Amino acid sequence: MARHPRIVIPGLAHLVLQGGHNGQAVVHDARDAQQWQAMVREVAATQRVLLHGWHVSPTWYALLATPHEAAALARLVQDMGRRYVAWFNARHGRNGTLWDGRFRSAVVQPGHWERLALVWLERSVPEHPGLSTRAHHLGQGEVHGVADPQSYWTLGNTPFERQARWQLLIDGGLSDAQSVALRRALRSGRPLGEDGWRTQLQPLTPVPLQLRPRGRPPKRATRAPILTR
Repeated sequence: MARHPRIVIPGLAHLVLQGGHNGQAVVHDARDAQQWQAMVREVAATQRVLLHGWHVSPTWYALLATPHEAAALARLVQDMGRRYVAWFNARHGRNGTLWDGRFRSAVVQPGHWERLALVWLERSVPEHPGLSTRAHHLGQGEVHGVADPQSYWTLGNTPFERQARWQLLIDGGLSDAQSVALRRALRSGRPLGEDGWRTQLQPLTPVPLQLRPRGRPPKRATRAPILTR
């Protein structure tokens, strides 16, 4: 089956997800995680992609990022991936690929859904807070290379207000329906947001935003001609 073209809209945040090949580990320890974070920050600056948040787990990573042009998102993932694989293989004495093929991504509606995507990122590894940007948004530690999205700035007029509100959002998490919508968007590559907003996006991309049902379209019923005397 042919792959659906990737939807990338410059100036909007995109949720990106990529896992290890066949579920293998992409991070073994803190040094691996630190190197991954250093590389993604460096490549993002080169490709002019704003990083709003990230998390790296033992077997996959996720980003919330805004590219300045459509091709910049793929260049970020590919360039960072190649650099990290070379470093990871040299350090751990291995060869071959590390990533599980094509990365997944979904453009995210500004505001409410953008915040939810960032909450999902920063709740994903609660036992390893140093592997995400959560400490940055909670005011618990400095994380370089983070460009806070407008949806975060609107949480309060002072850093304390924003951090306190972010803690409440982290504690609350996502509803079941929101989690389903987020996973569906990443799986399909279609935008994450409200129906009306998705409709407004269509003029900005040549890719159809409505998925067609699988299989052949049903045949239209034909009526017998009406015979007139």
